[in-house]
Amino acid sequence: MADVHEVFEEGETNAFCERVFPDGSKYSGQWRNSMRDGTGVHVWPDGARYEGQWEQGVQHGRGCERWPDGSEYQGQYQAGTKSGAGTFRWADGSRYEGEFAANEIHGEGLYMWADGRRYQGQWVNFHMEGRGRHCWPDGRVYAGEYRRDQKHGKGRLSWPQGDDYDGPWIDGKQHGIGTYRNAQNMSREGEWQSGKRIRWITAAPQAGKDMANPRAKDSTRVPPNSIENAAGHDAASMPSETASTKDSARVSPNSTPER
Repeated sequence: MADVHEVFEEGETNAFCERVFPDGSKYSGQWRNSMRDGTGVHVWPDGARYEGQWEQGVQHGRGCERWPDGSEYQGQYQAGTKSGAGTFRWADGSRYEGEFAANEIHGEGLYMWADGRRYQGQWVNFHMEGRGRHCWPDGRVYAGEYRRDQKHGKGRLSWPQGDDYDGPWIDGKQHGIGTYRNAQNMSREGEWQSGKRIRWITAAPQAGKDMANPRAKDSTRVPPNSIENAAGHDAASMPSETASTKDSARVSPNSTPER
């Protein structure tokens, strides 16, 4: 380890120093017992930068981390990982505000995609999981349960025309006994399998209405291949930790969930 500049002797309380580490990264800030401790700035050779609180050599407390592509995290750190409340902004304009645990999106939070989609709800290890509300720019809204980024459990999907489906979902598709309601507020119970209605269970509320027509107002109006499985979706590409440096366990700014 090469010392560039040191104002006070090592081990002295509230010492300030500037150091260059073997990987070429540089630290400038408070130093205690031969470790980064207090407030300081660490800059990596690729331009990444962390400014905030340290404890016994690792990020701990409040801090801000920035990457060369413009991505940024501001929030809480615990024992060197992003943990607690924070905000992550990606270079493409996507943003997440909520809870983190050990560098992962985990807990309650709001994810906003650059294309205008929004999900507010529960997360487990970078995946939408639990209860949440997902809104699309075209007016569709889903409120209900998720499992690994797909609708799974009980939920209601509403279309901008005013009709909706309320019932069970499995792996992102309507599956089981559910209720369809049209824009005229007439409802009808039916059975769905893998996203397609296979039969009506209750009679049409009023003869001659669209609901009596098996081609009209069908649940298959969910976009082709289902919402979560549309082209380009890759739930596994959720932001993840990289190992570019030991002291900067980062959330990757290169990807976002559910296309």
